Amino acid sequence: MPDCVFSLSVDAVGAKGGCLNGGKGAKVTGTILVTPGQILQINVGGMGGYITAGWNGGGIGKPGQTASCGGGGASDIRIGAFNLQDRIIVASGGGGMGGGNNLNKGGNGGGQTGNNGLSSWGNGGYGGTQNSGGNGK
Repeated sequence: MPDCVFSLSVDAVGAKGGCLNGGKGAKVTGTILVTPGQILQINVGGMGGYITAGWNGGGIGKPGQTASCGGGGASDIRIGAFNLQDRIIVASGGGGMGGGNNLNKGGNGGGQTGNNGLSSWGNGGYGGTQNSGGNGK
């Protein structure tokens, strides 16, 4: 940080889940107190792909005849050793589109709990929470 900077206003957005109907990433806003000379690491999550996970924590889709798409990665800011536990702001990624057809929408990230996914078969995945990622039904 430059000598005259003591706080940063942040708008962080997580990456979209993979494929046509991947869920939107979360948006997080806040102010971070910093000290002159402090070094921050800023990571921008990558969009999920066809089966592949988005960079920075997106989940892998399921391969096969009705393959699903990967989840979007988180965008975050880290201090200290720049490990996961050093995150001071995190915007989660969205869920990947489910397999089978375009009606299987990935859930949106954000809030205390992310949105559940939607499925034409009635079994969309659960949204993640502040403490753990979402999972399938």
